[in-house]
Amino acid sequence: MLNVASKPGLCNISSASPAIHASILWSQRPLLADPPASAIYQKLLNGGRPSIWLVYDHLQFLVSIRNDVDDADVSGYLKDIQATYAYMQEHSQESVAIPGIREAKIWLNLHSTDLRSISAAHFDNALRSVRTLCFNAPLDTHVMERAKNFLIPYESLLRALGCHTMVRPNKPALAQRSNQQRPMDDILVAILGMRTAGQLTDVVFKVEDHYLEANRNFMAAVSELWRARFTGVWGRDLAAKPIIDVGADTDLNSKTVRYMIDFAYTGEVQWPRPRNEEDVNEVADVLDTLLDLLKGADKWIMRRLHDLTEERLLDQSDIFVRPDNVEDVKDLAEEARAERFAAHCERFRKANEQFVEDCKAMKSDEGTP
Repeated sequence: MLNVASKPGLCNISSASPAIHASILWSQRPLLADPPASAIYQKLLNGGRPSIWLVYDHLQFLVSIRNDVDDADVSGYLKDIQATYAYMQEHSQESVAIPGIREAKIWLNLHSTDLRSISAAHFDNALRSVRTLCFNAPLDTHVMERAKNFLIPYESLLRALGCHTMVRPNKPALAQRSNQQRPMDDILVAILGMRTAGQLTDVVFKVEDHYLEANRNFMAAVSELWRARFTGVWGRDLAAKPIIDVGADTDLNSKTVRYMIDFAYTGEVQWPRPRNEEDVNEVADVLDTLLDLLKGADKWIMRRLHDLTEERLLDQSDIFVRPDNVEDVKDLAEEARAERFAAHCERFRKANEQFVEDCKAMKSDEGTP
């Protein structure tokens, strides 16, 4: 800063930066070696307050020299960035009028506010535009990123510039279920053991080259589809242990069929969980699994499994439903006749309508499907 702002020369007071504004102006205005009293500046136009245009030019300069900052100078550099953000926030009405500011990558989206823990190597990967930042999102995706701790103090400025805040509509009330042990639990454990050993199974479901054994009575008890088939003429003509290809004319996968057979034996679901709820790919894998299970339960008319899966999706909707995927998720919910979940997606879409449209535009710009 001193190398730039303290070069020898002459200038009038109105062209110099008061010491109080040095951190937000030093690249644009010289510093006086012998500054006058602060009261002198008050007599100047705007009381000596720098124009937002000069401060914005200074911010752009700071961003442009990020690769020249040594680790020893990072703390001072970031303090100047923070002071510049803060000044622009104090004058946010003027800041929003700056052309191109929404698209400019000038916002350091750093995890930490401890300046001592930040190195210059973090800068390039942290620069973002307002267009791609948001508040109150569960995780980062390919088209949006949560504002991290370094930017949180400037939320009012970022929101004034158009940064979205994800709105979460209220979820419908979910059914309360007891976790008490049931009288049939011991019997079910024994039955599951026999199934694992391949004992007393009388039907095999073939899907994706997997052969999954089950018992017709159990399947008929939870699935109206299989109850109708096994108890009708079609079922009476089956072999003693038939192999039924359930993937031939459907888009069911082996994981989904396995979940449905497990449910027929236990009445419960071991729900998949992302190891890291902030990993967009892990969350997407779990969401896909649950949507596949919802669709499978609908196809096999397993009403209780369908209800439980829909409730699971509603319960976890804070991490599953986002502006960048809500329309696709809603379409899949409607396809599986999950009316409550589809309605929740629609409420979310309406509450974040402009955010959803911006995500679609960013996907289109980046060629993301």
